[in-house]
Parts: sequence; structure tokens; C-alpha cells
Amino acid sequence: MLLRKSLGQIAFIVLLFVVAAAVFLWLKVTKEEPERQERREEGLLVEVMSVEAGSLSMDVTGNGTVRAKQYLQLVSEVAGVVVFLAPDLVQGGRVEEGQVLVRVDPEPFALVVERAQAHVDQARTELRSLEREKGNLEESLKIARQSVAVARRAFDRACELLRGGSGTDAAQDQAEAALLTGQATARVFENQLTLLPERRAAAEEGLRQAEVLLKEAGLKLEDTEIQAPYGARVVERLIAAGQYVSPGTALARLYDNSVMEVSVRVPLDDLVWVANLEALIEEADPQDLPQAILRTEVGGWAFRWQGRIARLDSEIDRATRTGGLIVEVDDFEPEVVRIERRTGAAPYAPPFVPGLFLEVEIEGRQVDDVIALPRGLVDQNGRVYVAVDGRLDIRPVSIMRTMGDRVYIGEGLKVGEWVISSPVPMPVDGMKLRVVGEPARAFGEEGLEGSGS
Repeated sequence: MLLRKSLGQIAFIVLLFVVAAAVFLWLKVTKEEPERQERREEGLLVEVMSVEAGSLSMDVTGNGTVRAKQYLQLVSEVAGVVVFLAPDLVQGGRVEEGQVLVRVDPEPFALVVERAQAHVDQARTELRSLEREKGNLEESLKIARQSVAVARRAFDRACELLRGGSGTDAAQDQAEAALLTGQATARVFENQLTLLPERRAAAEEGLRQAEVLLKEAGLKLEDTEIQAPYGARVVERLIAAGQYVSPGTALARLYDNSVMEVSVRVPLDDLVWVANLEALIEEADPQDLPQAILRTEVGGWAFRWQGRIARLDSEIDRATRTGGLIVEVDDFEPEVVRIERRTGAAPYAPPFVPGLFLEVEIEGRQVDDVIALPRGLVDQNGRVYVAVDGRLDIRPVSIMRTMGDRVYIGEGLKVGEWVISSPVPMPVDGMKLRVVGEPARAFGEEGLEGSGS
């Protein structure tokens, strides 16, 4: 009984398999072949922008800190006690050209001047005495020579009388003695006049020495007052009233506040784009030197000063490989520009003093027919993706300069070509493309002219 039941189940299962196989074969024989359709290449959807060219100033930007062009340390040239200090001689004070800043006690030096003046007066008096003495000697010599002439005539008559028998020896001797006395007196006056030039020269030399001492004493007296050589600001005062100072003692440190400098470090790749760089190197006419704009932002306001490049720094920085440009500023009234929505008047400009940190934009060379692209459109291998007749052209380009988020192309692109501005995953040269919409401008409505700063 159980055996018969098992055989029946097996037969039923075999029957189901046979029926299923028959149905499968029937479906396979009777099914229609699906219609074959050719696969159509759609192409990658991309956005493009039109290549434009224009004239551009290749301005150079950098940063720098204001410093004084000229510092000065005042020192004492005389020894003495400080009896006066100018009220403005304090840290941050402003002093004017010629203003007396420090005075050392002048009394001892005034006494030296008086003594020197007395010596000069004495020497001049001696010279005047010599002039009078010369006149007296010349007059006395004249009289002595006249007396000698009279005595010679008297001697000659005494000799004639003695020869004629009417004279005496005593008279002749007396006349001869008178002649000799007159000659001796004249010779004394002649000798005194001969020595007079030497005495005058000695007196003149004494006067010159006395005048030198007087001038030296006068300069020492003037040195007791230390004046500001130009308009300046005080960095620090180094002495106090009542302090004794010696020659060479430092009194204060100042800087000239008429001209300030900003030293700007610029990469060498950017330095070559500075306008009129040759004029800087050759130290040409200042009118040919490039201009610069210095700016900072404070409280939603921008402050801009005008400057000029005065010279190149003396050497290249070995660590950063940058060159230095020295910007000079002599007009400290800034242009004020609102950069945020603020109410009320603009605040006072920050003082243009040493230590102020500024951004500097330096006038660059003018370049014509330059092509600019957003920096992200050039891959790491220096290539751009160009859409040409619906196909991808992977184009190597020559990069003239990279500045901020922009790249300036020298060669490799033409005006009017379409550069792909959307991502291209797995790019293959010649792959099919579909352009979405109209080509955009590289830098929006501002175009290339707005891309130079």
C-alpha cells in the first residue's frame, strides 16, 4: 500500500517537469525577436564661455609696513647741565624746523666768549698802536735826516774855515760830533722802521688767533641750543631737565615726518611686470617712475593714499626669493571710500606713521591683446578644454601670468573660441559634447578690463 502511494507521487512530479519543459520550448519557438535599435551617442552636457581679448595693466600687489625715510638722533656737542626742554619733546610730539628742543646752561660758554672778545680787542688795539708808531717813526726819521743834512753843512763850513785859517779845531770837532750824532739818531729810526713789519705780522697773527678762539667760543655757545633740523616727530626723549650731559650724549630720537616709505616685497615673477622697471634700475627721472596706491580698511571704510616707487631695494631676499620696492608717500590726506553700509560720517583716517600695515597696488606694464580666464579653467598640466564643432579639444596653452583667481594666456587660444567652464569628468580628446545655453563672458559684465586688479 505504501509502495503504491510513493510510486504515484514520483510519477506526478515527473509529469510536472515534462509539462514545464514542453511549455518552455513552445514559448521559445513562438516568441518574436525584439526590434534592434542603434545606440546613439548623446554627448556630455557642458557650459562654455567665449574667449575675449583686451588691453590690461598688469598691476602688481603686495603688502608693506610704513617706516620713516630718515631718522635722526640728537646728541649734545658740549658739556653742561640741561636747563630747558621743549614741551613738544615727548614721545609722539611734533616739532617744527628750527625749534629749540634742548638748552644746556650757556653761562660758562658766554664767559669764554667775553674773554675771547677781550683778546681780539687787545690785538686790534696793538695793531692800531703799531700804525701810530710807524707814522711817528717815519716823521722822526724825516726830521733826523734833515738834522743830518744841516750838521753836514755845518761840518763842511768848519772844515773850510779851518783850512782858511779863520777856524779852529774845536769848532771842527764840535761840528763833526753833531753830524755823527744826527746820523746815529737817523740810523736808530731806520732800524725801528725796518723791524716794524715783523712786529705788525706778529700782531696780525695774534689777532687771527684771537678771532679763531672767539669764533670757536661763539660756536660752543650756539651749541648749547639744540634745534630741530626739520619738521619731525619725536620717537623718544633720552634725557631729563637738570641732567648733566657730555659731548656725544644722546638727547632724543626723531624722524622726518615730511616723507614716509613703505617697503614692499614682491615675487620675482611679479617684479618683471612693474611699469618702467628700467627707469628704476637706471635711476632715471622721477617723473618716469611708476605710481602706487596704498590702502587699508577700518570700520567698513577704505582709506587710500597715493605714492610713487622711489627705488629698488639693494638686494634680493635669499629666503623668499622676492625683490623689494620702496614706495615714497608725501601726501598724507587719503581718499575715503565706503565699503559697507554704514550711517554717519567717515571716521578719521588712521595716522600715516611707522608701523601702519598697508596693501600696496603698483602700476604695472600695459599689455595689449591679452586673454584672461578664471584660474580654475586651466588644469594642473597647463591645458584648457575647448569645444570645437561639438568635440572636446584638450589644448595646451602658454600662461603669461597668474594673478589672484585669474590666468592670463599668451598663446594657445583665439578670440571667439569656446572654453568649457563646467566640470569634464574623465576627459578624452575628441569626445562628443553638447553645449548648454549661450556662451558666457569670462568675467561677467565687467569683462577683461575689470580683471587687472
